[in-house]
Amino acid sequence: MWLLRSVAVESFRLLKDGGSFCVFTDWRMYPHLAPALESSGFRLQNMIVWNKSQMGLGRGFRPQHEIIIHLVKGKPKFYDNKTGNVITEKRVSPTRRLHQTEKPVQLLAKLIRVITPPGGVVLDPFAGSGSTLVAAKREGFSFVGIERDPEYVEIAHIRVGEAPKGGAEDAI
Repeated sequence: MWLLRSVAVESFRLLKDGGSFCVFTDWRMYPHLAPALESSGFRLQNMIVWNKSQMGLGRGFRPQHEIIIHLVKGKPKFYDNKTGNVITEKRVSPTRRLHQTEKPVQLLAKLIRVITPPGGVVLDPFAGSGSTLVAAKREGFSFVGIERDPEYVEIAHIRVGEAPKGGAEDAI
């Protein structure tokens, strides 16, 4: 939690007024994580639910969704009004997943379209296999990805290189 708060503090410093910061979490961590992130200067704007369309592992009420905490710096700015706060996108199949927490590119593209201004830059401080970067490139945004694991840096480079370009410059 403290690592995420530290990243939020630095992201708050870098973002322009109206900029957004999104964090994926589950229902157990939400009540702890949201206040920690708000203490970095951001204001909680919304709770977005990612409906994964299929139940996960477990017993009883098996998980089928993930929460996305949406925080903003100052007064929020939005650039697409076609997306609700419940987004249904199938999860990446375990047989096709390149990273254990990989998100679907289409889900990330929907988020990016709503919160990124024309000509804006998308920053992913935990880039993993590069799904956010691929989504940003496809949507025509510039992007910066940060990843500490050299194996995933290489995977992200390959994925971004193969992704269709919508007019963005890239940095990984």
